[in-house]
Amino acid sequence: MLKIRVFRKDAVGVDALDLARLLADAGCVEVDENGYPLDKDNEDLDKPADELDMAELGDDESVEGDGDKDGEPQDVEEDDVTLIVILTPECVEDPTLEEEVGRAVGSGGRAVGIWPPECEAGALPPILGKIGSGVVTWDPEALADVLADVETVWETPAGEPRTAPKTKRNKC
Repeated sequence: MLKIRVFRKDAVGVDALDLARLLADAGCVEVDENGYPLDKDNEDLDKPADELDMAELGDDESVEGDGDKDGEPQDVEEDDVTLIVILTPECVEDPTLEEEVGRAVGSGGRAVGIWPPECEAGALPPILGKIGSGVVTWDPEALADVLADVETVWETPAGEPRTAPKTKRNKC
């Protein structure tokens, strides 16, 4: 399963059930900011990470850093967690977007934008164009390919190919 975190999940401006279906169809497991799988049926999600029983959270493949050989909890690495940004006006105009994308990419993760259904036009946030990993339409197959790093896709809201942004490279 591909681990993802949705930027501002509580206010993305799309139907939560539609978003859950898209992510499930793309083969994603949603995680919290600590990298632990979200499970609406798990009453322990409100507990701090060091109080969670990792065995109850799911299979070992979806959670890294379960503990060291002494059984002590370790920090969960977020290097394989992709930040999903639903490109609605609410998210694009959020002043914390740049910081969150920078944090995701800076920790070794990636950032992917998704155009919501029936989006006619929209500006790509500059931070996604600068350090993002792609932008796709509301299509689980395209999303799965981008998340699995099968291909880099930059699409317009209509699903047409868009020119990939030029990435500034530093010479060593």
